[in-house]
Amino acid sequence: MVENQEACFHKNAPLDDSKVDSYIAPCPIGFEHVMIDAIMYSLEKAGFGVGKSEVVWLFSPSEDKLEGMKVQVAKHLQLKEEKRLKKKYIEKPANQKATYAVSEDDHSVIVGPLNDGSNLFLGQYEGNVIVSRPGATEVGIILIRTSAPPSIVSNIRVIGPLLGLVSIHHDIFTEPLELDQISGIIEDLRCDSNTVSGYESCLNLWSRHASMWKQRYGPLLKNSNDLDNLNDKINGKVGLKYRASCVRNGKCKAKQFKTCDLFASIGGSVPHDKLEGSSLDRQTPRLKSKINPTQCWSVDLKKYDFEVVGFLVDTHFVLAISLIPYQLMNANGFSRTCALPSDVTPPFVTKGNEEYLIRLRPSTSSLLVHLANPQKGDILVDVCAGLGTIPIEAALSNRSVVGLGGEISPYLDGIMSEYASEARRLSNSLSLHGASDICLWDATLLSYRDSCADLIISDLPFGQKCMNSKKLRQFSPLLLAEVARILRVGGRAILLSGIYRYILDYLNGEGKSVIFLRNIFPVNIGGHLAYVVEIERKNGVVYVDRHRDKVRKMTQRRTQEWKRDDSSRLHSKEKGGNQTHKRQRCLAQSK
Repeated sequence: MVENQEACFHKNAPLDDSKVDSYIAPCPIGFEHVMIDAIMYSLEKAGFGVGKSEVVWLFSPSEDKLEGMKVQVAKHLQLKEEKRLKKKYIEKPANQKATYAVSEDDHSVIVGPLNDGSNLFLGQYEGNVIVSRPGATEVGIILIRTSAPPSIVSNIRVIGPLLGLVSIHHDIFTEPLELDQISGIIEDLRCDSNTVSGYESCLNLWSRHASMWKQRYGPLLKNSNDLDNLNDKINGKVGLKYRASCVRNGKCKAKQFKTCDLFASIGGSVPHDKLEGSSLDRQTPRLKSKINPTQCWSVDLKKYDFEVVGFLVDTHFVLAISLIPYQLMNANGFSRTCALPSDVTPPFVTKGNEEYLIRLRPSTSSLLVHLANPQKGDILVDVCAGLGTIPIEAALSNRSVVGLGGEISPYLDGIMSEYASEARRLSNSLSLHGASDICLWDATLLSYRDSCADLIISDLPFGQKCMNSKKLRQFSPLLLAEVARILRVGGRAILLSGIYRYILDYLNGEGKSVIFLRNIFPVNIGGHLAYVVEIERKNGVVYVDRHRDKVRKMTQRRTQEWKRDDSSRLHSKEKGGNQTHKRQRCLAQSK
């Protein structure tokens, strides 16, 4: 959430509703301002910018809320100043979390929780206050109205899940309600003329996207035979199958029941009796007398054609239809997670061991690349690349950027190579200008010369699966020293981190003469709270005491851990194989 309302949307003269399609795109909270700007940038490059498109952040915070956040920021700054002047330790309440402020050349950046019971965390970007909160179902909703064809909208890489908009209903859950009351409100929407017309236009949009599924998602489709009779369903000759799902954030007042309890109510909002037998391409009129049983629509929770999704955001309700065939790819859709589904943006990796697959969402990587705003000819480096999503997204951004990345995990070697080759194949097919390459390296001892990189974008390890806090405390100064060494003077680094304190400690300590903080703000990544930290290289000399000795010790410990993991993995595999043989013998005896 961003303070400046003008930065929350790109709006122009009213668009002709008959010539535009309406989409919604769920967005990680904290990234709304970046996503809106990135979507409009992509539409403008495709020739559908001002006058042909409109991008709006739905349910953005009101002026009163923003004013309250400003007051809260002022309180934190005042408290810090009092601490500095008194030079005494002020004990905080047990339920109060730490808030940090960093000042550099009269440029104050504050980051931390609001401590008002709202579970909101604040940060700043270019002077604007940005807030976020953790939770898997906490998402922002971006409304896109454009005359661009589906082939262009579906290829905007900052968009992960994409849905067609049916209808928006403001402030219908202002008071806590029982399940029966909420179900009745949602089911009554099927009698609303605006909802019926919204379903008609949205299903028409869905049919145009469905015609591209085989070409776009071919390698991932598990049940491609289901697409063979799709034209008959679109033309109304065969009835469609559908299911319903729901996404509800933590601030919604309806908390007396589970989210899955609303699935039936949302499915009941579909006016199938008014749509059965009609052609979704609006070319074949519907004749009630010619309806036969094969043309009747039905509910199918597994082999469905389209999925209706209801979003309960605070007091508001949004109805939409998913435009991505998660059910045909055996991917986690809205129904499985009740939150943001899997990101199935190409290029795809169809091989490899999922246990070692470390991959940032391609849409999130694209948001970080757009935030960095690389220029033509820039060299962009990801020091902790994982699978290589960030450098590949930089190359696919069509900005004539060279993306380089590396990772130390030997288990990702083959998967990284496959992912990079698929990305090059996709780039060549789309005639994009950019290049990327992935290799194995140690982020604390890079093989690049000094001042060779224009930008560094990296998703630093956080969470117990990647690196615990003790290891991260030892790892961060060494990594940041290498970041400062390979960055040119004036170059910037954008780091996504779960624990920002170690970065601030380095900036206030060893790195004070070479790096300064520009922006830091919180974002929601997969339900976890993370922070985007933007730093800039100053003209100074990078020095870390006994750098190579510290790296050598970390390498030795890492090698020992890998050996233990390999032996335990081999033991568990052998144990699993013995159990499998035992189960087979028991089955044979029972027969």
